[in-house]
Amino acid sequence: MRHRPSDLLRPGFTITEILMALSLLILFFAAAGQVFRSTVLLSAAGSQLSDQTAQTDSALFQLRQDVWNSRSIITNDPHTVDFVSANDSPISWKIDSENSLTRTLAGSPPEHWNSVATNWSFSADRSMLVLSDGTPARICMISQILLASRSQP
Repeated sequence: MRHRPSDLLRPGFTITEILMALSLLILFFAAAGQVFRSTVLLSAAGSQLSDQTAQTDSALFQLRQDVWNSRSIITNDPHTVDFVSANDSPISWKIDSENSLTRTLAGSPPEHWNSVATNWSFSADRSMLVLSDGTPARICMISQILLASRSQP
């Protein structure tokens, strides 16, 4: 029995087609790897930003409370502010060289907020504490006690 030439040709893939398919798979997996890496890095950066925002918010909340209930606001230098609270307790806030913020209340352990005070500085204006971060925007916090004493005759 003789074989015809068409019987010898079987359907299949050539080596060139297999190499092209493998090349496309390699490109796809390389792109998928880069997308995965970017997603992981973005997630970590988002988590770090969220933690830093929470720390900054906590520090500003406590600072606002101290200013609100203060009988006096004294800034001897741009990195230190001292208060005397309504119950005559001295409170001191200090920004150190590592941009950490420390609150010291007489008779209590110091509270620390690490790396939240980048470019921060304090200044006082009568019944108000002004917090600057080196930008034109300023945060002004007012003492209710000092404000009330100014408005009385």
